[in-house]
Amino acid sequence: VEISGTLEENLDHLAEQLSKEHELRKKVQSAMLYPGIVFVAALLIGFFFSTYVLHQVARLFKQLKGVQLPVVTVILLKVSDFTRRHTLLSFVGVFGSFAFIVWFLRRKFLAPVTHAILLRLPIIKDIVIDVSMARFALVFGTLMRSGIDIVHSLEVTATVMDNIYYRRAIERMVLKIQQGSSLVDGLLDARKIFPPVASSMIGIGEESGKLEEVLNYLQQFYELEVDTIMSNLAPILDQVLLILIGA
Repeated sequence: VEISGTLEENLDHLAEQLSKEHELRKKVQSAMLYPGIVFVAALLIGFFFSTYVLHQVARLFKQLKGVQLPVVTVILLKVSDFTRRHTLLSFVGVFGSFAFIVWFLRRKFLAPVTHAILLRLPIIKDIVIDVSMARFALVFGTLMRSGIDIVHSLEVTATVMDNIYYRRAIERMVLKIQQGSSLVDGLLDARKIFPPVASSMIGIGEESGKLEEVLNYLQQFYELEVDTIMSNLAPILDQVLLILIGA
């Protein structure tokens, strides 16, 4: 806002950007809410079976004299016996371990590993790319419309990207532009995370002087892609969770 000198216009753009950012986050959170509830319910059901149901079954096996039980069955019965004797400790251990794993995976020093994995997982990869591209087009386009030069716009855009590899790619773009290269050159160098079609459109927009319009179109396109993936994600996750619960 201070750079461009157009306070009122920039505040309008900022309000629009924050509103769209909020909508984008809500779409992702809403899509992940149901699978999260089902997963927690599956953990609770599994814990209940391990603590009470298997304990009743174990009595039957104990009555079978001279029968060699499979190793998996023996391990399962021992786990059931432990959870029965130490119910509170087992409950805290299971859910505490799950919470610790989630907390640990969110640490910044693990970002290069976790973000790389997310960019390689089927389905998840598409979600990460679409959400990142929608955010890139939204923030970058908003800053460009506000009259901020391309270098400063990219520097600010890099700071709001969640995925570390998008931040690094945009920071490399800034260096290339400062060295005399075009924006599309930097995008093509990061073709693994910036789709070639989007890069080509941005290149055309840059050459024709209609970069802001192209970014606005890309933002709408990738938001629609996010909506489509999220609407199709629930049935897929249902099947995955069914397999996990069965296991």
